[in-house]
Amino acid sequence: MSILNHFNGQELTNDQQELLTELESFLEDRYAPVFLLKGYAGTGKSYVMAGVTRYLSWLGKEFVIIAPTGKAAKVIANKTKFKATTIHRIIYKFYEQDEEPIDEYLERKPDSFSYLNANSDEPDTIYIVDESSMISDKFSASHIGKFGSGYLLQDLLQYIDFKKNPQRKVIFIGDNAQLPPVRNFYSPALSENVLNCVYRLACLSFELTQVVRQKSESGVMKNAQTLRDAMEFEDCIDFEFDVSSQDVCRLPSVSFIDKYFDLCDGKVENTDNLTIIARTNR
Repeated sequence: MSILNHFNGQELTNDQQELLTELESFLEDRYAPVFLLKGYAGTGKSYVMAGVTRYLSWLGKEFVIIAPTGKAAKVIANKTKFKATTIHRIIYKFYEQDEEPIDEYLERKPDSFSYLNANSDEPDTIYIVDESSMISDKFSASHIGKFGSGYLLQDLLQYIDFKKNPQRKVIFIGDNAQLPPVRNFYSPALSENVLNCVYRLACLSFELTQVVRQKSESGVMKNAQTLRDAMEFEDCIDFEFDVSSQDVCRLPSVSFIDKYFDLCDGKVENTDNLTIIARTNR
């Protein structure tokens, strides 16, 4: 049965059909262990992966769905209807006091509260990594220590261990237009150049660009596409949002709180349906 049969006869964009053909070939490819699935917002990345996971389940293939954050893992789990968890929970093992005294552990690993976990997955497991634009290959540590080596992408690939398990595969999913990890100018997990040259991994890549029909008429989506184009051509100086559509409006800052409470009807439980995007966390 073809991978296309796992979309219940639903209409796919030309982009999505081409991607699925590429993915089906990738899953049978003996040489390329990495597939980069890039895509604009609204192009159906999660929708496609829901069908892909159904296909893998039908094949009897073991697959693991992971994401950099708990919220991202919850979103992809809801979309695919399969369990998902964080990268850190899968690849790291945390110190447990019954294994050895804390003073001995800290003497052996003074700056780390976790180490790389042993991988007992099947030798042909498929790893599906959502929101991969957030995965850094720069050293990261807090004031109390670091996870593993401190290099998340390196640790993830070491955990998968293609040298020992060449039949394993990983699908990195993300959007290049999203903010890269802290201290990165780009997203290394979505870079063919980084994966080829630094990690010596052969990659296949596909980028979805067709926004699905229902979302293409959205004012938010049109503004997102205009902003993406401005970023791509490095022409953001004269950029302006189009506020002419019904789902986009310009508010003075003094009206923001009133509008927010109006939209959630003054109820805390309704705030899950609202998202505030700010230029900075400060």
